[in-house]
Amino acid sequence: MTMRDSCHHTIFYPEDRKTLDQWTAVRPASGLLRMLPSSILVPHASLSLITEAMSRSFAETASLHPELIVFLGPLHQEVLTIHEPAFLFAPESSALRIAGKETRWASTLITDLTKNFATALMQEESYFVEEPALELTLPFIQSYHPQAKVLPLLAGSCTSGQIRKYADILEYIIKHEQSTLFVVSANANALLPSVQAEEHGQAFTDALLSNANFLGPKISSCNRFSLDALRLALGRKGSWNLLGTFCQGREYPAIEPITEGTEKHVWHLCACQGASDVKR
Repeated sequence: MTMRDSCHHTIFYPEDRKTLDQWTAVRPASGLLRMLPSSILVPHASLSLITEAMSRSFAETASLHPELIVFLGPLHQEVLTIHEPAFLFAPESSALRIAGKETRWASTLITDLTKNFATALMQEESYFVEEPALELTLPFIQSYHPQAKVLPLLAGSCTSGQIRKYADILEYIIKHEQSTLFVVSANANALLPSVQAEEHGQAFTDALLSNANFLGPKISSCNRFSLDALRLALGRKGSWNLLGTFCQGREYPAIEPITEGTEKHVWHLCACQGASDVKR
């Protein structure tokens, strides 16, 4: 087994296990998610700013017992030419250790996927070393679902054809394991001036709640391609429920112009999606 140690502790989240356990303590579910497969949306930033948003999304999974957790993360760098035509990446390591706690990847499934979707998906560790989103999310997975195997995937920019292939891969995963929880790490917009941030954040929210595509001109979310692939893979099986809207660690009733503080903003949403007879 190839174990990799965390790279982004102290920068994005505390290295101390006791503090991490306190920040990620399990909360009771409200009952919005009742069966699998289901999905949650979580943001990525310094954990001190997004702990409440992360906790709300993960709390909705507290009564679920997934065998597999598929983490869909963004790739904040260009795919290197030597790795093309792949646009989707899985780790080469078999586990990751954060603050002394280890999580094993679904290595057998990763091998299967890279064999069956060789031109689309490849194993490349360097992207996971550079990208902090997985490490930010993993302590919550460790708290809520310590027994689940985890399949981390990172996606960069995708063409429409690549999004369809991405959806095919997600459909293949669901057929392999119905008891799957998808965790999508995505912010509502890129770092933009307040007025643009509001427009882009609202466009993202509208697409999320209407189950529409995420490819509109005012949607700048760093992981919109993963969300669109998941939308195609799941169809209209359940709708997204918005659980909270945050900016700079402060909760707002809705996205609105912000005139105080820094000139540029990123909106953070928390949401869940799954079959349920309850809807907000």
